[in-house]
Amino acid sequence: LPLKVQELIEEGLFTFKNWQKRKIPISLIASDKVSAVRGNNYKIRRQLASRLPASELSVFGDYWNTSFPRKLAHRIAVLKFSIQSKTFPNLIEIYGNLFQSYGSARGTVENKHDVVQNSKFSLVIENDDNYISEKLIDALLGGSIPIFIGGDFRRVGIPEASVVSNLFTPEEILNYIKSFKEEDISQRLAETRNWISSPAFLNGWQGDKVYYSCGDKIHTYFRNSVS
Repeated sequence: LPLKVQELIEEGLFTFKNWQKRKIPISLIASDKVSAVRGNNYKIRRQLASRLPASELSVFGDYWNTSFPRKLAHRIAVLKFSIQSKTFPNLIEIYGNLFQSYGSARGTVENKHDVVQNSKFSLVIENDDNYISEKLIDALLGGSIPIFIGGDFRRVGIPEASVVSNLFTPEEILNYIKSFKEEDISQRLAETRNWISSPAFLNGWQGDKVYYSCGDKIHTYFRNSVS
């Protein structure tokens, strides 16, 4: 196994004992961005950030409780880019609860991995439902249980048992984390540990392998275009 993966396993990040000692019940690491078009999950982020109790959820990222001028400047920039791109802006999406404050906001964070490794659950909400980003992988590698809203993670080989999905409301999330059983958490952590030490992960998600794969696809594309 690569040294980093081996270290994570040896540190016990994927044991219930380690998981139980973590101080943050749920973390969300994402900025409070807005979009000029519909079909994004930014509204879901804001709803959960405002409605989940601050005693359970800790939100890390920019724009949540920043100054009004900065929030406004971000929205003006999104509007300007939309117009320049000749995309008709959705003003409701751009408004994005401009005056909302968030009691769970903790500011920005220097090292997101430290937060994840101190979180029992990671609320991972992708920008939209069309892709999987590093957010989900970060949660899994940190031994946190992802509560995931986004694309179909099973299509990229992530085991279903490692991820909590289909929870969309504060009530559903709170009911789950208050009713979990040790064996359920242990099973999810074991699935994650087995996956990150498997050839499927090592060949598909390691940096060097990914770079080589992307480079090969780019090379093939241009070679076929020229021919």
